[in-house]
Amino acid sequence: MIQKNMLYVHCPICGREVCKSGEGTNTEQNCPKCKSVLSYAVENDTVRVHVVKASDKKKVS
Repeated sequence: MIQKNMLYVHCPICGREVCKSGEGTNTEQNCPKCKSVLSYAVENDTVRVHVVKASDKKKVS
């Protein structure tokens, strides 16, 4: 089933869009660009992203 109110999740280390996620999501995954381990949750139209383990790569401007 496709959710209508999907929100974008971005990596706070490198800025890469990681995925689109819907209400009630609570997930941990690696950023495909910098390989940081991220934990994110979507609640009340808000995305909260926590860096579990940051990568050694630096943010590119």
